Amino acid sequence: MEYPKEFISLIHRLDKQPNPNLCFIGQGSPRAKMIIVERDNHIDTSTTRGKGCYMMEVLHNANQWMRNIEGNICANDIPSWVESPFSSGNFNPLYPYKGLKRVLAKRDTDGSTINNGVSKSWLSYQKLRRIISPAFESEEIDFHQGAFLTSLSSVNCPIHGYSDEVRKSIGDRCEQLFTDSYFRSFDVILMPCGKMVKDCHVNVEKVFDQKFIEEIKYGDEWVRYYEKGGRVLMLTSPVIKCSDSLLNVIGNKARETLLKPLLKYFVYYKGTEDSMSKNLMAGYEHSWACSHLIGEDVRFEHEVYDMIKYYEIEEEWIDSFGIPRTLIGLFFNRYCHWSYYTTKDNFKHWFEDVRNVKNK
Repeated sequence: MEYPKEFISLIHRLDKQPNPNLCFIGQGSPRAKMIIVERDNHIDTSTTRGKGCYMMEVLHNANQWMRNIEGNICANDIPSWVESPFSSGNFNPLYPYKGLKRVLAKRDTDGSTINNGVSKSWLSYQKLRRIISPAFESEEIDFHQGAFLTSLSSVNCPIHGYSDEVRKSIGDRCEQLFTDSYFRSFDVILMPCGKMVKDCHVNVEKVFDQKFIEEIKYGDEWVRYYEKGGRVLMLTSPVIKCSDSLLNVIGNKARETLLKPLLKYFVYYKGTEDSMSKNLMAGYEHSWACSHLIGEDVRFEHEVYDMIKYYEIEEEWIDSFGIPRTLIGLFFNRYCHWSYYTTKDNFKHWFEDVRNVKNK
């Protein structure tokens, strides 16, 4: 897996950081274009189990990322949490609790899930993932593969009456973590933090380099929109309080923002259902877009390998179009599928004709 250079630099800066407020960078895909900034980590450290989870998920986070980078670990390398012995050694922030099901958790007296389910928050994030990338569906929770999840405070906090510890954590993270170039690289920033931002005097525009546009009410619900440079930040209530209707609003706005920079690569898909109904290739381009948004376009990397290794198609030719290699890999896959016989020149001539349509 290719980790972003900004992310690697951030991890090197924070690894072995003595300030516990800066130990937790986040969970999910570092390559994602969407980040979710929650209120806190939801971990109750008043229990023995909670203290263990806090140590595993928060305090060891930077060190876990360092091991992933050094080992070039990808999501497929991570064992299923539910099929392997439960231990901190099996936990990985790249795909936390891999294998948990898309159902609401039932818990024992210790707080552990007894049906491999998840929290209401994670179910809501999974709904957003389905809205943003509708071409793929899973019975397991996998929204982490299309988003990066972090928190405004690295310690658990109440709804009201924030402690000095909470305010210190938020201040440290806003000043020394979220202003890093990596956190300003996301196209979509979702902050389901509610009034915590105002109550704790978080300057969203300064921290995330955004500009307030408007606040829109959707019935009894609301979203504050910030935009700058093609990026969008949405501030709203904690996600467990968001209705399905509001999740649709947020998901569609995120999808629109994430798709916009990709449309320049397509010949047939115009970002609408209508364009897909008119051309089979538009459907393929849409499928690639959905894959790309959740980082799954890597499945076409072996097609790129075949083009170079077995068909001896020059890498200079592949890169000359200025589009992602995996998208060309998809076209190669479909050309081979629909053609009775394929040669290097057959594919190159056909694909050049395809791109000429784009350039007319």
